[in-house]
Amino acid sequence: MFEINFWGLMHVTNAVLPHMRSQKNGHNINFSSIGGLTSFPTLGYYHATKTGAVVLQ
Repeated sequence: MFEINFWGLMHVTNAVLPHMRSQKNGHNINFSSIGGLTSFPTLGYYHATKTGAVVLQ
C-alpha cells in the first residue's frame, strides 16, 4: 500500500517537477482522503500512507 499511496505519489511528483520548473509554470494537485487527517481502528497502515501524502503537500 505504501508503494502506491506514498511512493507512487513521490515518484510522479519528482518526474514532473523538472519540466514544470523549466517552463516556470504548472500545477501539482494531489488527492488524499480523510484518512490522512484522522484514524480508525484496524486501518492504521492505510492512514499512515494517507498522512504521508498530506504531509507532502
